[in-house]
Amino acid sequence: MARLDPSVQRLAVAFSGGPDSTALLHLTLKWAAADGVPVPALIVDHGLRPESGTEAELAAARARDAGAEALVLNWEGEKPVTGRQEAAREARYALMTRWCADNGVTDLLLGHHLDDQAATVLMRLRHGSGIGGLAAMPEAGMRDGVRLLRPMLGLRKLDLTNWLTAEGLPWIEDPTNRSDVYERNRLNRLLAAEDGDAALTARLSRLARRAARADQALAAATETAWVRLARSVDGRIVLDRAGWEAEPEEIRLRLIARAIEAVAGAAPRLSGLEDALAILPRQRRINLGGALISLGGKRLSVSREPQRGR
Repeated sequence: MARLDPSVQRLAVAFSGGPDSTALLHLTLKWAAADGVPVPALIVDHGLRPESGTEAELAAARARDAGAEALVLNWEGEKPVTGRQEAAREARYALMTRWCADNGVTDLLLGHHLDDQAATVLMRLRHGSGIGGLAAMPEAGMRDGVRLLRPMLGLRKLDLTNWLTAEGLPWIEDPTNRSDVYERNRLNRLLAAEDGDAALTARLSRLARRAARADQALAAATETAWVRLARSVDGRIVLDRAGWEAEPEEIRLRLIARAIEAVAGAAPRLSGLEDALAILPRQRRINLGGALISLGGKRLSVSREPQRGR
């Protein structure tokens, strides 16, 4: 907490009632006790199961018993049929950060721990992520103007549950965490079964730190190249071709990704970028991620893809 330096007067805790968030809430309350300010515990009811409302109220009761100010946020509207876990995650963050922004809260504390980090790295390895993906979850990040802080990212889940047990603090078991439908649950069980001495978990977490360090250096190099090579012209991003081609491949990829994001609103997947970079010298014009990439004699131009029928 000292390293992340959250504002005692302007923080909230993401709370589900599970062991991770229960440990985080109680530790945060101990840390903030001297200041005598209320700690909001934000509970999201996704409404995906009939019993979710009852579970959210139980979590709220546990938060109030701990001495926190409990608030239940509801995910309203139609729910997707597929990709529910990812959609629920996005909705959860959106609801919590919106509440924080509306209530003057600058720091939202999240209960992710070392085992979560290891599972995230393993998942992204399986999905073929680049260096940025392998950096996994940062201790501190930003979303919608709110700082997302993970003060327990260096602690093992077992240490947290042992502490809760020793303190006599109960927690709620989420039934969805036992379902093999979700990839993360399967990987968590794999790590728990195969990593009794925690060596693999520690190595995966170390890989995340090293990848984050490398990603930061690459981001800085990309920013330097962007300032030197890129300019905006009539809604297009124009890069000096000779300067762009002189950069290492990773920086060339990142420059194109940034240009596409600037004109189309989102960067494409890394695999698509790599394929585009391989064929661009031959084809000269490529559509990718809602953008048109054109390679000319002296310039590489990235513009928004024309709408069909126009």
